[in-house]
Amino acid sequence: MPVSPPPSLPLPDEDTWSLPAFSLLYPKINCIRCSLRLAGVCDAEILRAPERQLRATLCSAQGAEISHATCRMCPLCLGILQSSGDRELGSALLDAILAQIKTKKYVLPTGGDSPDMTQHKSTTDPVGEMVAEHSKYLLERKVPFILGVSLPGSVAIRDRAALEWVACEQQTGRHQDPGRRLDVKEILKAVLESCLPKHYPCLYAASTPSPGALRVDLSFWHAGADEADYHQGVRILLPNATGKAFNRTRKRRRHEESNQENLCNATVVARVLQAATGDPNVRSGLAVFFARNLMPPSTHSPTAYAALETPAASSVQVTREAIFLAGRYLKLSREMPQTLWVVEGGRRKGKASVEEVVAEPVLDWTSATSAVLIGSGREDMDVRMLGTGRPFLLRVNDPRRIPGREEVAGLEAAINQTTGLNSGGDVRVHGLRLSDKHEVKAMHAGATEKVKMYSCRVWVGGRVDRALLATSLEGSKELVVAQKTPIRVLHRRALLTRPKVIHEMRCTDVKVVEGGEEGGEEGGEMAVGTYFTLHLRTSAGTYIKEFVHGDMGRTRPSVGDLLGGLEADLLALDVTGIVMEGEEGEREEGKEQEEEAGGGVKGAEINGIVV
Repeated sequence: MPVSPPPSLPLPDEDTWSLPAFSLLYPKINCIRCSLRLAGVCDAEILRAPERQLRATLCSAQGAEISHATCRMCPLCLGILQSSGDRELGSALLDAILAQIKTKKYVLPTGGDSPDMTQHKSTTDPVGEMVAEHSKYLLERKVPFILGVSLPGSVAIRDRAALEWVACEQQTGRHQDPGRRLDVKEILKAVLESCLPKHYPCLYAASTPSPGALRVDLSFWHAGADEADYHQGVRILLPNATGKAFNRTRKRRRHEESNQENLCNATVVARVLQAATGDPNVRSGLAVFFARNLMPPSTHSPTAYAALETPAASSVQVTREAIFLAGRYLKLSREMPQTLWVVEGGRRKGKASVEEVVAEPVLDWTSATSAVLIGSGREDMDVRMLGTGRPFLLRVNDPRRIPGREEVAGLEAAINQTTGLNSGGDVRVHGLRLSDKHEVKAMHAGATEKVKMYSCRVWVGGRVDRALLATSLEGSKELVVAQKTPIRVLHRRALLTRPKVIHEMRCTDVKVVEGGEEGGEEGGEMAVGTYFTLHLRTSAGTYIKEFVHGDMGRTRPSVGDLLGGLEADLLALDVTGIVMEGEEGEREEGKEQEEEAGGGVKGAEINGIVV
């Protein structure tokens, strides 16, 4: 039974594209799509049609059969826009994208219940219960996707060279701008952005990434094309392109050439195209480069063309943009770092970190690859975080599921449960909500303006009455302290003297210990001196430990200095409040919560005795 010819496509008006230019190019490059796009066809729907249908359409337009070139692979697109038989452009890439979405089990609405939405843990698990309720929410959502395409640099150079060769052959417009032409990247993006939503109606193409957006990255490379174009095109047309004009040192250039590394990078391509715009000699050189190196080997340069017999290699990577969860956390342990702390030898310090406790249920529910906690500053491992808590963002990378508001509330409850890594109940989270990456910048920008509140148990080596504390410490308002970089952090911070401000101080729980007092189970002897709890409000970045003991004179004035040169030491420290810029109204609220929590540090155990 004879096969019926495919239906013809509606070609654009003749005044918008050039059939003679197509007739010049196609016999040379054997790529019907590159010939059409460089001839001025800018409709991606036409270019995505199967090659057999395109060929039939052009045969009827020309009134004769289209001749074939002797080459197997297009020297312009490096085979990227070529497809076999009746397959549409991008079919193989689309199959690879859909396969990765299925393999990675991204939860996307498809117009009905998806197995991925309901198959999870038993409903006795609160995380599993949230997943079971997530289906309805997903079906009402639209999910953006971002398509990124990376091409060999030689593709852009070859496109321009082909245009200059056509202009030279037609002897018209050689020194004029070639006008609007679709490049390979634009065609691929237009085709795939229209095809993907047909399989997942929830998806829509977006120009900028957003939290939870699907990201598809297509990468193509062809080392042979880049090498040939660099040595036989760029270096001849632009001899200065290998020097300072390309911001590449001679040593770097020799390294790249010896390793064939990134020869036609974005800088090289931009330089060539810029030169072609303003230099007629470069335009003529590009036309000659096309004729000598990019036509079939029987014409000019069989050695150079031999490297182009294999198409460009490609890879497809599907991921999901990170989502951000914002909130505040409280840390009730003095043996827990904010993030994982590993010392030399691979030994970790402290209990499970705050980051691990917060991330555990989130990773379990979203099936993300990893999560990173970004805090507004950090407290030392032996310092508790009380009061209203420390603002933080949790960046969840490549999540399979995206939570809604109800799911976020459930995640907060799951974090606060005394199970898993948080079995001791050492971490509490409140105000958890969805956020975005812009809040990271806002958090870091406001970090220098925030006000912090502390409570610490202090020992002073001498008898200090309440009146002296009131005049020397509580009477010091807006005290400016000069702090050299503390010795304990000098290995990771620059040696500077930083001015900090102690806004106010308040002393409570004063206890004077005379000589010979004993207590505790072991009958340890308490150090002679005065013990009291010091409450402070300071500017961001103040080193409280060093402000108390002076850090061998590197912080001036210190608590000991203010009390007449007495020796002072810090026994225990809590952060009782953090007020970010724009939260001035919360300062009094933070003070009230500090008082409700007992003012932070109530005592510290020294030699078995609570002081």
